[in-house]
Amino acid sequence: MAISLDGIALPDDLQWSNEFDWSPVSQSAEYSIGGALMVQEGTKLVGRPILITGGNWAWVTRSTVKALFATLIANKVMTLITDDGRTFPVMWNHEDKPIETEPVKFQSPPDDDDDHFITLRLFEVT
Repeated sequence: MAISLDGIALPDDLQWSNEFDWSPVSQSAEYSIGGALMVQEGTKLVGRPILITGGNWAWVTRSTVKALFATLIANKVMTLITDDGRTFPVMWNHEDKPIETEPVKFQSPPDDDDDHFITLRLFEVT
């Protein structure tokens, strides 16, 4: 099954590299003046970071990069479909560089079929 973001088809060999680097629980622990440990925990409702990367093994075309850049709109909620069929409502992480890309091989002038390395920074929303 192919990966897609907002209906844009992406290579199925892109990797969700931080899939298990997140905890759905937020925790705060501190000691009281009397020395007791006070722990507060809560479930995070949204905000799971999603880093999709192709490293140096999965490339996208320049036309795909242009289509992805066209989705860089404030407050835009998109649908990410992973290669195993899971669906996530996501937004771009604009606090970081949302799309990082560079051509595999520089050509001038560039062509829409030129291959690019790509990293996508998103987070899950509801």
